[in-house]
Amino acid sequence: LLMGQSLLALRLKSHMITALSLVAVIIWVLAVSKNLPLHALAGLCFAMAAAHFCLGRACEMINLFGARLHTLFALIVGLTTAFYIQSLWMNFDTDQAQPIWSANTYWLGAVALSMLLIVVTSLIRFKSSQISLMGIFIITLGVLVLPLATARPDLIENVFYQIPGLNAYPGLGLVIGAVILSSCLFWIVDGLKKGQLITVLIGTVAIGIEALILFQPDHLNWDFGVIFIMSLICALCIGGLIAGSTSGHTKIDNTRNYA
Repeated sequence: LLMGQSLLALRLKSHMITALSLVAVIIWVLAVSKNLPLHALAGLCFAMAAAHFCLGRACEMINLFGARLHTLFALIVGLTTAFYIQSLWMNFDTDQAQPIWSANTYWLGAVALSMLLIVVTSLIRFKSSQISLMGIFIITLGVLVLPLATARPDLIENVFYQIPGLNAYPGLGLVIGAVILSSCLFWIVDGLKKGQLITVLIGTVAIGIEALILFQPDHLNWDFGVIFIMSLICALCIGGLIAGSTSGHTKIDNTRNYA
């Protein structure tokens, strides 16, 4: 039924039907996953939103109707779930270091399919010189961290335990916040370049929400400040590296086309 609605929206070129179809998909996912813990559901929705976002970007390449709407919808859902997951890791309750939930077959299958869709759609964009192989690897690995952090937080805790003086709570929360802020900055710049004001608005609002999450009295100290600033610098550098390698890849392909 949902597939039929999407095809109908595409044939009629109706943004309204497209939007209703997207909302229906979210309702269906929530209904099917009602027995999942909220933490696991958040990680699952983030992975699906990331896959949906990459699919929308790939559809934009062929100017498919509604592709931009799909991208924006996925962006909003992805940001919402990322904020929720970050709030979990900003908590200082040490009991959360224990495994909250062991991933079942349904959860693993849905996340695996989402990761596969991210890789496939990114490879399509790679063929059109819109992303580099390094960018595909970093994005896929980065997306996978948040679902894993909701299903097996003990694994994330063990990784942070290997770094002296760096606790997972709120260490991962600060890292997630830095990644969100850097991503928003790139979206704002990209939106200004392309004249897409809605992207600029989403990025600006997300930065405001992130500021409310980060600037809490318990988080305002030198240790957390250093972790956040270093994470932000690394996130900006990685984002710039992805953009730079993508630009270089495009240049090489264009040279080949001229030849």
